[in-house]
Amino acid sequence: MKQIEMIGLNETIYEHETKEGLKIYIWQNEKVKSAYLSLNVKYGSIHTHFKVGSKTYRVPNGVAHFLEHVKFNMDKDTTAHDIFTRLGGEANAFTTFKYTSYIVYTAQKIEENLNTLLDFVYTPYFTKPLINKEKGIIVEEAKMGIDDPYSVSYYTFLKQLFHKIRYRNEITGNPSEINAITLDDVENV
Repeated sequence: MKQIEMIGLNETIYEHETKEGLKIYIWQNEKVKSAYLSLNVKYGSIHTHFKVGSKTYRVPNGVAHFLEHVKFNMDKDTTAHDIFTRLGGEANAFTTFKYTSYIVYTAQKIEENLNTLLDFVYTPYFTKPLINKEKGIIVEEAKMGIDDPYSVSYYTFLKQLFHKIRYRNEITGNPSEINAITLDDVENV
């Protein structure tokens, strides 16, 4: 395990890479009793064109953010939030241009919370009804951005600055892009 010294803080971060390439960082802090668990996936809103093997995929803008939402479903009747609540944890997530981060805060049952975090991110549960239900929720979220002057100014600036690259697009996608997302789009990611 590699040790990373935090100069000036007198702290050490431990880094481990699994044989599958998953990098794990542990920062132990004896001053707190809670844990912050974060699983970061290198898939963000700019990743709308990608290749797996010899096959090329193109998905609508907003798929990364959409995936962030639907990943919280464990089965037809259970969400990751339900499980984290029973374990004394609180989960959230966010998507950026370059990555998606799934987060859990807990002060108890750290190992169980970590295993649940890994399970819900790496064990997908997607159905057409789930995808269709989530569209309405995410469209409403995108509309909130359209009503926010800061968000409108920010994306207007990006659209003027970038004419061809995907940093110009809203992370959530716009309502028509969100409504165009299909089960196949989500499963291909």
